[in-house]
Amino acid sequence: MRVTVPGKHTALRQIATILAAALILAPGLGDLVAAEPTVAAAGAINVSGGTGMASITQFTFTSNASDPDNDSLSYTWNFGDGGSGSGASVTHTFAAAGTFGVSVGVSDGKTSVNSPNASVTVGPNLAGAWRSSNGDPGFGSVVTVNLTQSATTLAGTMSLAGDLASGAIPGNVSGTASSPLVHPNTVTFTSPTFTVPGNFPGQNFTIRFAGVSNAAGTVLTGTFTTTSTSIGTFTGATTFTR
Repeated sequence: MRVTVPGKHTALRQIATILAAALILAPGLGDLVAAEPTVAAAGAINVSGGTGMASITQFTFTSNASDPDNDSLSYTWNFGDGGSGSGASVTHTFAAAGTFGVSVGVSDGKTSVNSPNASVTVGPNLAGAWRSSNGDPGFGSVVTVNLTQSATTLAGTMSLAGDLASGAIPGNVSGTASSPLVHPNTVTFTSPTFTVPGNFPGQNFTIRFAGVSNAAGTVLTGTFTTTSTSIGTFTGATTFTR
């Protein structure tokens, strides 16, 4: 019996025919082999201001991520204080003072990448009880002011301990913090007008402070001014601590 063995060229033609048939039956195969992996580039994070005050300053973070295939991207933010967010641009307010590393993970549904951290420094706000280091000028009463803060607006209550008066002054303190809300910060506050009928009948008084916080936001240094109806105006240096 004679056995016919195909020649080399015939064998190659048969192999080519089989491969072509496979591609016709599975047309996506060529695309699958040729496709390149897509990677979203996270890029840097834009931050609206790198410093602020705890519970007061709202930071805005924006991702510069891009994708070479223009795929839809998803964003997962880590604010470094236990908080998280989603979206290409997010806002966050830090509840406590400190330095925080903010990062974002970006995914195109196939791969994920993380951005380098953006550093944010948050100082203490001005809310709280502050006590003067010395008595008010002219009368020597130590002043305690319990401030509240909403953006650059300060309010609160004031009390005295000394010769001018002892106890809380009726009414609300009014004051301001300067913008931007960072330390050092220019701070002013003024007591409501008050009277001391037992010691100074017929006199109206106000006590005002104008000064600057230190870099840590823990000390206010400035000038005390006590004003009365007719006794006079008295000015002196003081510091407030809390």
